[in-house]
Amino acid sequence: MSAISSGRPAVVTELPPFDPNDYRKRVLAAVEKRGGPDASDPFELYDLPPADDLDDAAVAERVAQVWGAWQRQRDHPKYRVLVALLVQQHAARSAELLDAGRRRTAAARVRAQREQRDSARYELLDAAISRLVQRHRGIPA
Repeated sequence: MSAISSGRPAVVTELPPFDPNDYRKRVLAAVEKRGGPDASDPFELYDLPPADDLDDAAVAERVAQVWGAWQRQRDHPKYRVLVALLVQQHAARSAELLDAGRRRTAAARVRAQREQRDSARYELLDAAISRLVQRHRGIPA
C-alpha cells in the first residue's frame, strides 16, 4: 500500500542547499582520489543521496546546479581533466537520475554497491581486531 493510498503524505528526502566550493572539496576530491568517474556512482557525482523518495524537480535542479559547477571548474588546475570527463559523460549519467523509475532502480543498486565497498574496506580492520582478541583475550588497553 502506498503512502498516498493509505492517507499518509509521502515523505520526500530533503536535499541540502548546493555549495559549489564544498562540492569541489568533498565530491570532486574523493572522485579524483578513487580514480575518476568510472569508480563512482551517479548519485555521488551529482551530490544526491541514493534514496527512493527524491522529488523529480529537486533532482533536476541539483543536476543543473552540478552541471553549472562543472562548467565553472573546467579550467581548475587540479580538476580540469576530471571535469572534462564528467562534462563529456553528463548526458548518459544524468539520464538515469532524471527518470524516476530508473533512479529508484539505480538507488537500490548503489546502496548495495556502497555497502559492499564499506564492508570490504573494514575487512582488514576486522581481521586485525580478531587477531588481537584471540591473542590477548580482548583488545589491549
